[in-house]
Amino acid sequence: MLTVLAEMPRHVARMYDDAHSHAAPGEIRNRLDVYKAVIEEPEPEFVAGLESADAERSRFTNTLMYDYGRVLAGYRSMRPRLPHAQPSDVMSMVMARMLSDSLPGMTWTRQPSTEQYQRALELISTRG
Repeated sequence: MLTVLAEMPRHVARMYDDAHSHAAPGEIRNRLDVYKAVIEEPEPEFVAGLESADAERSRFTNTLMYDYGRVLAGYRSMRPRLPHAQPSDVMSMVMARMLSDSLPGMTWTRQPSTEQYQRALELISTRG
């Protein structure tokens, strides 16, 4: 699975900034202060703000899912042609081809926008 966010909407970024403004980090002077900051309960406003921002961001994301049985079949077909390539590069090539050629074995949670499709293809294609 690959969850794609083409661009963070400004209002969502502001929601995250607002949530972080409620995180009350104390002064960090030494290692003990770091430990205290990590184990303290977060401020309720901070937690609520993050949850709200995450929910709003999810409206702008889309998830691409692969059938790894078909990915494996593509990998087995492609591997002999690229004997010196890293396995992860061969896998990326197979997955990028499945996406770019709309081959069976992949689907989106909802119809992707052009930006989401392009971003997914860029992310998957970085290895091969």
